Amino acid sequence: MKAKILLRIGSVIMLLHTLGHTMGALTWKEAPNAAVKQVVDGMLNNRFDFMGRSASIGDFYTGYGYTMIGVLLLIAVLLWLLSTQPSLPVILALGLFLLFMGVI
Repeated sequence: MKAKILLRIGSVIMLLHTLGHTMGALTWKEAPNAAVKQVVDGMLNNRFDFMGRSASIGDFYTGYGYTMIGVLLLIAVLLWLLSTQPSLPVILALGLFLLFMGVI
C-alpha cells in the first residue's frame, strides 16, 4: 500500500477514536450501577484547595478528557494533511500543531 492511503486510513481511524472518546468524556458522570456511582460521586464531591481555588479529581478528569478530544482531533487532521503533497499550508499546520502540543 502507498503511504498516502495508509495515512488516510489512520486519519479516519483516529477520527473514529475521537468520536468515541468524545462520547465517553461527555457521559462519564452517568453511572451504570451503584458501585460506579459511588466512585463518580467520590471524584466529584471531595474537594481540595489547588492553586487558590477549590477543585476535585472529577474537575481534573473532565478537563483532561476535553484536552484529549482536541489533541486527538488535531492528530486526525494532521494525518490527513500529511497524506497530501507537502506545501506551505501543510507545513504551517504542522508548526501550529507542534506549538499547540508545546503549550499543552
